[in-house]
Amino acid sequence: QGLLQYLGKIFIPFGLNPMPNMNDVSLLFGCIIILLMVISFVKFKLHKKGEVIFGLLWFVMFLIPVFFTTKRFGEIFFEQRLYVPIIGIILLINSVFFSNSFFSRNFKITVVAIWFIISFFSIKTYIQVFENPITFWSKIGKENPNSAYCNKTAALNLLPYSQNKDVITFIEKAYLIDSSEAKVKYLYAKYILLPQNNINAAKVLLENEIITNSKFASAFFERGMISFNAQKYSECIPYFKKFIELKPEAIEGCNNLLLCYELEKKWSNAYNCAIDMNKKGFEVKPEELKLLEDSTKTVAARSKIKK
Repeated sequence: QGLLQYLGKIFIPFGLNPMPNMNDVSLLFGCIIILLMVISFVKFKLHKKGEVIFGLLWFVMFLIPVFFTTKRFGEIFFEQRLYVPIIGIILLINSVFFSNSFFSRNFKITVVAIWFIISFFSIKTYIQVFENPITFWSKIGKENPNSAYCNKTAALNLLPYSQNKDVITFIEKAYLIDSSEAKVKYLYAKYILLPQNNINAAKVLLENEIITNSKFASAFFERGMISFNAQKYSECIPYFKKFIELKPEAIEGCNNLLLCYELEKKWSNAYNCAIDMNKKGFEVKPEELKLLEDSTKTVAARSKIKK
């Protein structure tokens, strides 16, 4: 299947996509090229059969490693994978078409001119996709309706620019296609379930995301925010602490953790958190730091009196 898809794109550059998925690329053009090759072998006398065989073997052998990549990247039809295999196709075209005396010189020029014109306008239209990040990632999401990875990637990259209907659609598609894809449960919980106030379902999805993707900081932050908004401050502390561990440069995690300690009246923890924030360059107001220090001393003094 993959060989047919790559072969078709070389000769007939239609439906170009920055990140085409194997399941969404038509086999039609590849089948047409194979049919034309078979007809050429059977009907026309080829003088360079060795070059034809060598060209085909070159194409296949240098493309085969592509199909042993990981699942995540193996399903993506990256055009740069053709840079070396296409040399074999050039040799094949030369033997079957340009070096074949059956075709007249005018016919060869006409075919090449038609192919060039079609390719030029196809590629010109395709280049417009790269005008800005929104057109680029929207194209990827819309042209890959059967790929959870492509729809998720499109949504993640569009979110800094917009949360329009397309982004929501990409998240829903990714979840329906394969909810086990990394970060999909997080996206569905944050942008679909939470706006619908479906808190329990969102909590379940985020906890599942944390289990399967334990290095994804944002999942911990969102799970912590659910508990924070429910005023369960002690419950959200471990999530904010893990978020800070994974993403120490993010000030929102430190601010929320400090606030939770203060609301839980854990003054010693709050004071230590504020000191750590200052060390990281997240300035805590001197008066707040002094207040936390005094509260810590007061609690410590009371503890001694009780003893």
